[in-house]
Amino acid sequence: MMEKIRIAIEDLSERERKLLVLLGVIFVVLVFGLPLYLMSSSIAELEEENESIVEVLRDISGARGTLAQREAERAAAQARYRQSAPPLASFLESQCSAQELDRPSEVSDQPEQVLGAFKRRAIRATMNNRSLRKVLLMLQSIENSRHPVALERVQIEHFRDGDDYNFQLGVIAYERNESEEEGDSDEEGMTSRRSRRGMRRAGPPTP
Repeated sequence: MMEKIRIAIEDLSERERKLLVLLGVIFVVLVFGLPLYLMSSSIAELEEENESIVEVLRDISGARGTLAQREAERAAAQARYRQSAPPLASFLESQCSAQELDRPSEVSDQPEQVLGAFKRRAIRATMNNRSLRKVLLMLQSIENSRHPVALERVQIEHFRDGDDYNFQLGVIAYERNESEEEGDSDEEGMTSRRSRRGMRRAGPPTP
């Protein structure tokens, strides 16, 4: 058989021999090179997948601090909204007394609003000829209160020299709407209501 092959090759022309050698090279490349290429390609794909997994794990690890902070803020907000907001006029007067300020010269209640699961109460107050520093300390105390109370607006006027300023304040308070919570309990039961609470925001939008 080998002798017949050798004779057949010797009978080929020079061009046919070159073509035969080229086909042999292509055959060797296909037999040995293709598996190596497929193997290296698979390894490269695995490396890319590993890099992607490592990057995702790194992002998750970096987000743990942010998630923990958001969860702490949500828990703090829920605890704050469990506190019943005091009457706003009395609350504002107590904050003035704490900073040795005279009580507001005018206080007016604003219409109560219902915003989803919350009720919103508000007052407008006028304070004339007050010390800027003391009023700013009072405003800071309002914002840091343990009650769900916040400042809606602050307008400052200064018509004369010295430390006498005129202020117009808007103070708001939020509290949970009990009627909506009772509706949740009647329709879905205690377990479902707790589940929905976990998905809600801890409170209304920041004023």
